[in-house]
Amino acid sequence: MELKRGRAAGFTLIESMVSLSILLVGLLALAMMQNVAYRAGTMARNRTAAMILASQQIERMSRLGAGSATTGTGSTKVDGRNFAQTWTCSNAPSVTNSSKIVNMEVQWTDLYGSQKITFPTVVR
Repeated sequence: MELKRGRAAGFTLIESMVSLSILLVGLLALAMMQNVAYRAGTMARNRTAAMILASQQIERMSRLGAGSATTGTGSTKVDGRNFAQTWTCSNAPSVTNSSKIVNMEVQWTDLYGSQKITFPTVVR
């Protein structure tokens, strides 16, 4: 029986390298997605903590009433991260009530730089 000398079955070195390159591009994209997801989760956790701190301070002011709402500062540590709070109070433009406009600002620094949220509200 005679063997034919033609195209051999199997993969060539070039085909293998092309398929390996495609696989590596896919794995690199997956690794980059993991990094983006981690960053988004960290930023969301910090923003949530900042919003909770701002809401708690505004609730304290609301319970005491607009008459005792004054400008101030504070700081709180959450999960090892320092959050600096600053709030300013000004009289609301109204003739019939003694409401105050409170601009609450919470700042913190994380791996991605200095971050800040502003939370304006009215205290009655």
